[in-house]
Amino acid sequence: MHTSHIPKIEIRRDRGFRSGLAVFVVSLSSALFAMGAMAGGWIELGIGFLIYKDAGPTDVLNLANYEDEVLAAASEQGLQRIQRRTGAMVVLAPPEGLQSIDDVFVADDLVFVLDARAPGAVAVLDPAKDWGLTGPAQPVEVGPFSGVSAAKGVMAVSGGTKPMAWFDYDSQGIISDARSRPDFGRGQPDILLTPDGENAVISAHISGPDFGVIWAEIREGGASITDLSYIALSEAGFTRGGHRPANFPIQSALINDRLLVAHGGGLAIIALSNESAVLEKVIDVGYPLTAITVFGDQVLVAGDAGKHFQLTRLSLGEAGLSVEAHRELNDVPGRVGDLWVDGDVVWLAAGSSGVTKTFLP
Repeated sequence: MHTSHIPKIEIRRDRGFRSGLAVFVVSLSSALFAMGAMAGGWIELGIGFLIYKDAGPTDVLNLANYEDEVLAAASEQGLQRIQRRTGAMVVLAPPEGLQSIDDVFVADDLVFVLDARAPGAVAVLDPAKDWGLTGPAQPVEVGPFSGVSAAKGVMAVSGGTKPMAWFDYDSQGIISDARSRPDFGRGQPDILLTPDGENAVISAHISGPDFGVIWAEIREGGASITDLSYIALSEAGFTRGGHRPANFPIQSALINDRLLVAHGGGLAIIALSNESAVLEKVIDVGYPLTAITVFGDQVLVAGDAGKHFQLTRLSLGEAGLSVEAHRELNDVPGRVGDLWVDGDVVWLAAGSSGVTKTFLP
């Protein structure tokens, strides 16, 4: 957490009026600059929040992959199941207990869907049972930004400005009552569980204009969540390209023992261990980021470059991640909230433009 310091104003009278006045002016300027910087963070925060739009009834802002299908969370329309080879689509209406599907996550051969609009609910679909519900939907507190993640019998919903909700589920996808409802700050807009279900990356709004990620340990099936490290991310927060209610521009992905966080200041690379997380560096790709995906030893990020959204591909070598190529998406009118790579094809969650395809840069 960062605090601003306002310097003390001093006038040295022994140097005469002009000298004292000069010191006063310089000190006052420094004080006003510090106050302006502090206020500027709040102003930027407020403006960023106000320019965000609410997803429309069929907007697509989050994707997942299940076998040979791309799954798209299509708001009030429900869940789009799109065949990767043919493009054929089947749309599942929001299941009982949900008004919309705003986020989707696949784990343990189950599909987790979140209604991120108040009052909020989460449910599990079983593709092996004709995509039916595994059990009743669970109510959760949400908003203004929320997400869902799951792994190895543990599921979590980031509650936005509300507490998080942690559940366990069995091999049939039956969700327990909430095991815990921790709260790590002013808000938790998104979450990603590690594949082993032992740790989580929590996007966090700590205070004022300060945003970052929390590296947490999961115990007892989500009954206990321990904060191991907080990594502050400069320029993260309400940056260009976000969308309510389930697409906040602090997006995480894992590659080997590193956490990659796409945010307004670039791509953060964070070293992970069982005890802590350490920020190694931030790669500035030239524009604020909104989405990330990892495929093999490659990373693809997207963000709002001004007139259009843009893609940047990075590769992992002996020297770490390096930028390989950029591509401007001048043929994609919507916002890019999520992406997924299939060979040379990039699937994009493009808001009001739905699911679109393009090619790797």
